[in-house]
Amino acid sequence: MFQTFIQGLLSPLERKSIEPVALHFSGEKYVRPLQRFFTRSPFDKQPLLDTYQELLSRQIGAGCGMLSVGDTSFVKKEKHSAGVKQQYSGCLGKTENCQSGVFLACTGDKGYGLVDYEPYISAGRRGKGPDPCRAEIPALFFRPCGREPKLCEARGGNMA
Repeated sequence: MFQTFIQGLLSPLERKSIEPVALHFSGEKYVRPLQRFFTRSPFDKQPLLDTYQELLSRQIGAGCGMLSVGDTSFVKKEKHSAGVKQQYSGCLGKTENCQSGVFLACTGDKGYGLVDYEPYISAGRRGKGPDPCRAEIPALFFRPCGREPKLCEARGGNMA
């Protein structure tokens, strides 16, 4: 199942969410199993993130020259993905169905790269829409409206 999803991400498909990928590469009977695979499989991102940050540190040079924190919204056509709602998108210059995230990046002597990220879902998003639990958003990602996630504080001195 994981191989199917990776094929989808690397493919020229317009929409690379689970359903279109499963339909294109495996067929209709694999849509629900692939969704269950991603929602119910335990995954600890920290070891992967630690390895990535170590490799990034080696690649961009000794130390991090500058840290950049930014929030961004990306367009989502469907309404049932986690945190999708009508909100302003700076990239589009208008209000559209979007997901939001906060990203921490590092720039060094030899390049730049993403250090960490966190989805941003306002507390106001929970309880909206026809089926608010459909996206199964962990409570960890809900924030009081108007407050940025404390991504920088969470990473502290533990940067790549």
